[in-house]
Amino acid sequence: MVGNIMRYHEKTLHLFPHGIMFHHFHDSGHHYKSEGSISASDFQRIIDFVGQEHILDPHEWARKSAEGTLAKSDVCFSFDDSLKCQIDVALPVLRKNNLRAFFFVYSSVFEGHIARLEMFRYLRNVGYESLEAFYDDFYATGFKSDLSEKLAKGLTVFPGESYLADFPFYSLADRKYRFVRDQVLAPREYDKLVDVLMQRKIPDIASVAKTVWMNRQDLKELTNEGHAVGLHSFSHPMQMAKLSAEDQRAEYQSNFELVKDTTGVIPWSMSHPCNSYNADTLSLLNTLGITTGFCANVKFPMRSGLEFPREDHVNVISALVAA
Repeated sequence: MVGNIMRYHEKTLHLFPHGIMFHHFHDSGHHYKSEGSISASDFQRIIDFVGQEHILDPHEWARKSAEGTLAKSDVCFSFDDSLKCQIDVALPVLRKNNLRAFFFVYSSVFEGHIARLEMFRYLRNVGYESLEAFYDDFYATGFKSDLSEKLAKGLTVFPGESYLADFPFYSLADRKYRFVRDQVLAPREYDKLVDVLMQRKIPDIASVAKTVWMNRQDLKELTNEGHAVGLHSFSHPMQMAKLSAEDQRAEYQSNFELVKDTTGVIPWSMSHPCNSYNADTLSLLNTLGITTGFCANVKFPMRSGLEFPREDHVNVISALVAA
């Protein structure tokens, strides 16, 4: 098993402690296959590739971090975005291997809100025959709207392959779409545009939502089983760093209160949505007593206890295949 962890680090070139970040899982039931999603058997292969004994429990990770004793080969697992597929597909595999992980949840969905972020993903993958078909409809609809001029102007400065260069699994079309979503259109403009597509393709959003996100009982069970339930904001802004310090505080304070009230445990960990944060973010997290935080890439080793690097599981699968 020692060979496994060395092979993992040789293939991923990570010679520093880091997390592995998971999002979407698929099965033969409610959880559809989509870009980047993996199955239970894929997840088990990742565990075997890394080596079970090298995957630290969240509390052990925090303890070693505080002591300054994290080894270069130490790894932890983390799950973002409050997704039900993580409970249905990944959690049984964690139980089988007697592993514990971080679960970073955004809390609006536990209060009855339907988060567009995930619904739009469902739209892309279920409402269309292919991602290319979705992208074609997205731009066609946008250019027929009052956003046409803004879209045209924004696309002239799209930086191409250099945009989101830290995420090599994105295609050029993926990068272009995310550039338009995050840099060209204002959040309300983007929501309005994709809402048109949603109404056309997925009219019964409420029914779909029930299969997408965890519920409060899931958070209680995760806590009772020794996992760490941490913060991921209230509404999952795509550009947290662009929010005022006051708005950022509102995002994390409400998130903090929901996790604390639901689990009965004061949260002490978090991950930065879309890797977006600034000095205001770090300051308010310190004020909340958050001691362990994770980024969404491995661009640099840890710079502070709130900036541990994480590798995306898509890249781990690629390394595994190449091993």
